[in-house]
Amino acid sequence: MLTSIVDQPMRGTSNLDRIYVSELNYVNVKVIMSATTRLSSLTTGRTSQPTTNDENAVFRKRSPTQHALFLEHISQAWIELQSDADAQSNFDDMYAIMKNLLDRFYLEQQITVSSTDPRFVTPAIKAILRRKNRLMQACRTKEASALAHGRT
Repeated sequence: MLTSIVDQPMRGTSNLDRIYVSELNYVNVKVIMSATTRLSSLTTGRTSQPTTNDENAVFRKRSPTQHALFLEHISQAWIELQSDADAQSNFDDMYAIMKNLLDRFYLEQQITVSSTDPRFVTPAIKAILRRKNRLMQACRTKEASALAHGRT
């Protein structure tokens, strides 16, 4: 449920600019009047920086080349299960085969994620952002731009 946290008019007498939040983390909301417009100021009440919890996350990097190699291999592969075995052992065999294929074509990589990272920044996205930043620092802006637009 979203709650409006600004209860003062910001455009004349109208309350047109509203700020909605799902969690009430703000202890103070002020409407600031400037010469041209009114702004809202939000204060969380925190007096110090939050502590961060870093942890290593595992993800599998994917690329069109890896997909092409995987599809070429799997189109020629022959997976055979034992007809006289029980369902659990056939499942275990199939799981081992699929895990082996993943490990062969889509290698696991580790990256450090922090509790301060936004929720939508997955380990794969963070790896792409880090690569883009390295490219930008190396003045390889065309490659960084292509990466940002999903072309590599």
